[in-house]
Amino acid sequence: MALSFATCERTRAFQFLEEFYPKRDISSEAPEVIAVLDWVEKDVIRIPDPAFHPGGGIVTGKNYQNEQRDEVMKALEAFHVYATALPKKEAQEA
Repeated sequence: MALSFATCERTRAFQFLEEFYPKRDISSEAPEVIAVLDWVEKDVIRIPDPAFHPGGGIVTGKNYQNEQRDEVMKALEAFHVYATALPKKEAQEA
């Protein structure tokens, strides 16, 4: 049995996402973020607490179904592309 500390609460999940990308200014209003948080709120996926799971590793929620996999993966990939394309915070401050 694997134990993970992950949330299906929208606000906390956003905070965790920000912690996974500390050098980026992630907007909670970006469509890529909203799509991921919608899946989180439906408890299809959960975002792990970076303090316990520094490598990430999104986990399935109570309402996850295999038929959703492709759609969920598409949303997660779009989020990652969005987040990594943002300028680094240091670059913005310079």
